[in-house]
Amino acid sequence: MYPVKALRCRQIQWQRALSVLFVLCLFVLAREMFGQVDQVSQLTKELKDANWVIRLDAAFALGKLKDPSTVEALVAALKDGDSDVRRTAATALGEIKDLRAVDPLVVLLRDIDPLVRGRTAASLGKIGDPRAVPSLIPLLKDEDATVRRDAADWLDYFKD
Repeated sequence: MYPVKALRCRQIQWQRALSVLFVLCLFVLAREMFGQVDQVSQLTKELKDANWVIRLDAAFALGKLKDPSTVEALVAALKDGDSDVRRTAATALGEIKDLRAVDPLVVLLRDIDPLVRGRTAASLGKIGDPRAVPSLIPLLKDEDATVRRDAADWLDYFKD
């Protein structure tokens, strides 16, 4: 084979190899994107499961994913009959930091469970919306010391 032809063959081989690599990268990226969509969809369905442990795990996992498309489902979970699920949903919303969660979280500050109130105060602090300040101030006089501490800690972020 002539040197020029050999060089051209190597160039074509490299181009094909790079093309194949590019297609594989696109395939992996698409799988990741669709995989997360499937995972979010499955976890959102699990928030409505009859078993509270499954709902709790789903809320926890959605908080770790931090996907804003899950805010509505997590807001609905704030009304769950189980306080652990409500607390975990509030925590997840704080991880996502979406302003749509502020008003539902403010309502949850009146929950009967002090752990829920404390985590809700922390989540509102993480979101950082000043609209939550007037609702956090009464928690400084809460009957539970942990709730008072959580409210004070997060109000410190709103010094301005």
